[in-house]
Amino acid sequence: MLGQLTNPGPVARSVYLGAALCGIWAIWSAVLMAPGEVRVDLHEGDMLHLADLVLRMAQGLWPHIDYMTPLGVAGIAPIAAFVSGGMGLGQAFLAAQVAVAACFVPMFWWIGVSRLRAGWLALGLGALGLTIILAMVHGGEGRSLSVAMHYNRWAWAAAYGAMALALLPPVRAFPLVDGVLYGLLFSVLALTKIPYFVAFLPGVLVALAARGEGRTVLVALGTGAAALLALTLVAGPRLWPAYLGDLLTVMGSTSRVEPTAPLFEVVAGAAALPATALAFVAAAFLRQGGQKEAGLTLLVLVPGFFLVTWQNFGNDPQWLPFLGLMLLALRPAEDRRLLIVGVAALALGMPSAVNTAMSAFRHRDANPALYVEVIPGHPDLTAISPLIEDVKGRVPVAGFAGDPAPVVAGEALPVCHLSAGSSRMLGALAEVAVAAGQGARPAFLADLYGNAWLFGAGPVLEDGAPWHYAGLPGGAAAEVLLVPDCPVSPRARDEVLAEAEAAGWVLTEIARGPAGRVYEIGRD
Repeated sequence: MLGQLTNPGPVARSVYLGAALCGIWAIWSAVLMAPGEVRVDLHEGDMLHLADLVLRMAQGLWPHIDYMTPLGVAGIAPIAAFVSGGMGLGQAFLAAQVAVAACFVPMFWWIGVSRLRAGWLALGLGALGLTIILAMVHGGEGRSLSVAMHYNRWAWAAAYGAMALALLPPVRAFPLVDGVLYGLLFSVLALTKIPYFVAFLPGVLVALAARGEGRTVLVALGTGAAALLALTLVAGPRLWPAYLGDLLTVMGSTSRVEPTAPLFEVVAGAAALPATALAFVAAAFLRQGGQKEAGLTLLVLVPGFFLVTWQNFGNDPQWLPFLGLMLLALRPAEDRRLLIVGVAALALGMPSAVNTAMSAFRHRDANPALYVEVIPGHPDLTAISPLIEDVKGRVPVAGFAGDPAPVVAGEALPVCHLSAGSSRMLGALAEVAVAAGQGARPAFLADLYGNAWLFGAGPVLEDGAPWHYAGLPGGAAAEVLLVPDCPVSPRARDEVLAEAEAAGWVLTEIARGPAGRVYEIGRD
């Protein structure tokens, strides 16, 4: 009896693993849902962006078809579904994270049973994937709470699953189950954030080809096609050309070429170089240690690690703890080199992984008295008071303004860059429009965001964009133009005004206030 407890058989280990994963999901989900509201300390602009995306979809509008965004429907629909079901916006975000994590529990269990013999490494991989989905921070080592870039976290979890299936040879071939998982996971990646799909598909295909898993590929293709067909039947065939159009628009945008650091810094900068060296050394050691297929697969995956890290704001290499777990799982018992490299990868990635895992507990323990409502009518979506109330802008010293200020209706606009309090400024600008009797007219906002409607400035702009990347999306339906004196992005404001002039808009000032000006749009 004692031997069975200390050295359980495969069936018992599988049961224990399933129970442990369900326990992790249940504990973190309970902690996440406990406050009944979202509390953030950082990235209030991203919160506004997310709220705009979700509320539009909850109203029956489809991403890409009815409004422009490069983000896929899979990162928006789970939250919108809970909002449509009657939940508040903040509660819906929390519930969506719980639901998404629940969908991943069976996948991590299967990987653990079919590849990792349901051992401690299987539990580690499942814990890594589940806690990143249920986090309340975008990554990194900072303690601030944020809902920003939740889609990156969800996509990382799906990528962990797909890459683990590819890197770890199965104990026994199950092409049907593996193929279905590959098809679903890459459908999720394609419909959440396309760079993940592009980055990791080549490495997975190399692994499947090296192992001769043709049947798995066929099942994956069939599953992916079925998933996309089902979405097409729901959304309509216009979704795909519209999605492609949004992606091409963003690729050509000059306003968001690099979310944070240049690619060279992400790959070979002083902070990134140790991780980069580890990744390539790991691939070499795998091949030298007899794991030729895994070594080749990792070598093809490494550029994908860099691409996604570079493309994500903050450039957090969230592939490091995953790599460490894979190396420990793949190493032969006598291979100390892979043990050292695997432990080093875990050590480098652990600060971010632990911070991500513990963020749900910090969110639960945050003092609600310090947080205030961000968007009128959504009391369960809150941010720490200074982030909202302390409106701050930066202006150049006289004589050092740099580029000339844009001129609208013969008058130069102020030169200013808003650094905090964007929601209060948006609300104040919306109040100017409402006070001038323009609150019911569709409004275009000349700034990085397109969500003045959240604060009462007109209805949702038809064919608009929650985030400005390029052009005048929704401009054909706009009747008034809101121009902030101190925009979040002066570049975005200037680009909108230049596009408006090129489109033949004739702007007549209707009203102005401390936050900015309201112009009626006439067209030549």
